[in-house]
Amino acid sequence: MTHSSINSPHPRIVEIADNKVFFQTITSNYIAEGFVVNHFEEAEPFFRKLTEKSIIKTAKSASGVSAFFISPDDCSGMNEAFNCLTEGNIFVLQRYYPHQLSPSVTLEISENGQIVPLFISEQLLSNSSSGIPVHEGNIYPVNLPVLIKDFLLKASIKIVKSICLLGYHGYIGVDWILSLSGESGWYGKAVEVNARITAPTYPFIAMKRLGAKSFCIKNSRLPKKITADEVRHKIDPIFWHPETKEGVFFYNFNPLTGKMIIAGFSNQREKTLELVDEVEKCFS
Repeated sequence: MTHSSINSPHPRIVEIADNKVFFQTITSNYIAEGFVVNHFEEAEPFFRKLTEKSIIKTAKSASGVSAFFISPDDCSGMNEAFNCLTEGNIFVLQRYYPHQLSPSVTLEISENGQIVPLFISEQLLSNSSSGIPVHEGNIYPVNLPVLIKDFLLKASIKIVKSICLLGYHGYIGVDWILSLSGESGWYGKAVEVNARITAPTYPFIAMKRLGAKSFCIKNSRLPKKITADEVRHKIDPIFWHPETKEGVFFYNFNPLTGKMIIAGFSNQREKTLELVDEVEKCFS
């Protein structure tokens, strides 16, 4: 109706760029060790050779969905993996690395292939019934030494160059696991790339426009059938105030499923987390 054009890569390019199998084929020391299992017949002998704890992900897994743990002493994830294979899915078996933090690096690729790093946020994770980390939100900024942040940005750019060669452009996120202990002091491994506008991108843009310096987003549960007006009234004392540059919004509101996303903004990281926690207490 507006005669507007859509500036995006071809859907097929996006599908390849966002695929966990393609990510695992990228040659880089920064990427977690892993293998691709294409056929049901390959799976059982592959599992028999397993010597350490690993994570199984289907090619189109997202936010911890259709991902399972498996290890030599606990093969409970094997049945789920077999089910995925019989449904025609290809999966990636990726080595599990003990870690304390899961930073996410957001970048933007221009149409001419220029890669612009935007920001690093920390993923807020919870565990599913199988123990797999599930994405619940993000907080910005990250409390990390400049040396480590510099490593994450530069290493992410090198990984994303392979995505550029596909012809992909637009927003992209590189998810990492980070250990701040061990013999070397710390290590980081990239575990997946998300070729899309990732969850923390929206609040980052909003934060810049609002003039705040920190944001926190989190998935929140609601009483079913509650209205948006009722939610707005309940959180009114801490709703965003332009003069103090502090407060909360909510979006992706769905009264049928009882879910929404809370976004807290302020000039201090700890305060944004407090604001989001305060909203959750209103509905607990």
